[in-house]
Amino acid sequence: MPVAITNSIVQFEPSDNANIAVTWSGLGAATISSMTYAPITGLTITGQSISGSTTTVRVSGASHGTMYHLDCAATLSTGETVSRTVALRCFNG
Repeated sequence: MPVAITNSIVQFEPSDNANIAVTWSGLGAATISSMTYAPITGLTITGQSISGSTTTVRVSGASHGTMYHLDCAATLSTGETVSRTVALRCFNG
């Protein structure tokens, strides 16, 4: 089943505790049962939540001028696991 993230590059400031929302499409009748995010050196990841086809995670501790790639995996109600990467850009401006 093809699943896509509708977000592109997410930009936030170094001082932010940014809520990063990822909207998954193409789920059909499946729902997201659980979510995992891979740890990223230099970035703190907390506060995961799921609402329908949107997953949200809070990130903080980013460094100005740095591009991060947030790897996320969703386990669906069908038992299938789908993985995607979201680009995060930290920029003080």
